[in-house]
Amino acid sequence: MSWSIASQLLYHPDDAPIKDCQFSLSEMGFRASEWLMSQHLMHTDLRSHFQDYIRFCTYTKSLRRPTIQGYENVFRVFTRLMPEVDTLRDLNPEAIDTFFARLRQRERMVGKNTTTVGVKASTVRTYANKLRTFFSWLCTRGHIETNPIAKSALAAPDHSDKRALERGEVERIIAAITNHSGNRYLLKRNLAILKVLLFAGLRKTELLSLKVRDVDLHTRTLVVCGTTSKSKASRQIPINIETVTSIEDYLLERRLRSSKSEYLWISSAADKRFTEHGMKHWVKVFRRHSGVAFHLHRFRHTYACMLGRNNVSAIKIQKLLGHADLRMTQSYLRSLGADDIRDSVQFLSLENLPGV
Repeated sequence: MSWSIASQLLYHPDDAPIKDCQFSLSEMGFRASEWLMSQHLMHTDLRSHFQDYIRFCTYTKSLRRPTIQGYENVFRVFTRLMPEVDTLRDLNPEAIDTFFARLRQRERMVGKNTTTVGVKASTVRTYANKLRTFFSWLCTRGHIETNPIAKSALAAPDHSDKRALERGEVERIIAAITNHSGNRYLLKRNLAILKVLLFAGLRKTELLSLKVRDVDLHTRTLVVCGTTSKSKASRQIPINIETVTSIEDYLLERRLRSSKSEYLWISSAADKRFTEHGMKHWVKVFRRHSGVAFHLHRFRHTYACMLGRNNVSAIKIQKLLGHADLRMTQSYLRSLGADDIRDSVQFLSLENLPGV
């Protein structure tokens, strides 16, 4: 290293002018090492840092595997669309703007022969939130100085779409299950799954992780364990008599098969847990036979809206859904229309006002 570079490393605007050779070799070496280290960090492979972040999420934060997969999927798309962003030095707001532009303009396959362009605003928001969390971790570890994604960088998504299922759609799905389950055991299992989705509002992972001991038919309660819940908090969910009856019918068929699995839902081929792959096939089959373009999370929205139509408070709905933030619960209730709340305002009059 030349003396001129060493002098620049030692110089600070607040310092007094440095005269030639009026510094120790040890001080020069320390500051030079700091500079070299900062240059090394800025050139470190971004993928290596992401793997460190995933280890942090897995072992330090103990995040659920589906949550970690969400981060991995977003980062995979980011690196595919932004091959030029290879090191930390390449991370800047301009690169992020380019990424979102490419994300909104890219072509992707939907189904076998259908191509679409772009993604929904809510999907863009999801990408931004997951990348921002990773970049914040880089900041706290001292790898970058500022987060390239500002909190206010993206507009809030428009939640005007109605994600709750309508009665006719649910009836068509039930008809598809009734007519296309294949045998009595699958019929009882598939109807019980539908009732738990519709009348308990479970997430997919929560549904598939249910064990027989988590169902108390006497008290009509389901227990969602914190280890499978997105919020990491256990919760008890009361269930209606219709759901209880469906589960009872299914458990009877299970006993006839001499099932010993600890998990509530088992496959038809063996006494093994019903898997995520099996659930994906379940949705695919009954989407095709019902003609309803549903996914599992739409049942959760439907559950929230049914509670809202029955004048259940947002706080109670939040507790039942296991949301950490009430704002998330409110987004689930966006399918409620004016007609759903009309009865709630009919009693309003001047007589309701306080005073003489």
